[in-house]
Amino acid sequence: MKEKKKNAFELFESVIRFIRTLEDLIEFIADLFGENKSLSEVVEDAIASGGRWEYKICSVYKSEEAFRWFRENMIREHGVAGLIFKQKIGEWYFLHHLFMKNDKKELIFGIDKPYFVVKVKKIEDEFLDIFGDKDLLVLN
Repeated sequence: MKEKKKNAFELFESVIRFIRTLEDLIEFIADLFGENKSLSEVVEDAIASGGRWEYKICSVYKSEEAFRWFRENMIREHGVAGLIFKQKIGEWYFLHHLFMKNDKKELIFGIDKPYFVVKVKKIEDEFLDIFGDKDLLVLN
């Protein structure tokens, strides 16, 4: 069993090397759900391997929680921005928190990089207002 998990994780690790843009991330996430592999399983594998990924399920998610996560996990490099990608699947929202280079052309994504996913049924109204009609929020 442990060997199978390791092999699955090695495959996952090789796939994330190709994720450099938001489009790559969206395609990768869609592929995960298409193969009936839950995002929580992927994140748990990354955490088990010593990665810096986190996963949370809650009933309501507020902007203060998102901004706190970015403050606590900020990558201290020049030209780095925070990114929240909002994804709706069925009755659930998935909020993906990660970082990208400020030129908005390359994600900072990998097992050793901060990545946080929140699965929630309701996003606070004020937070939804910040998103507006977009699914992407960039925090400079």
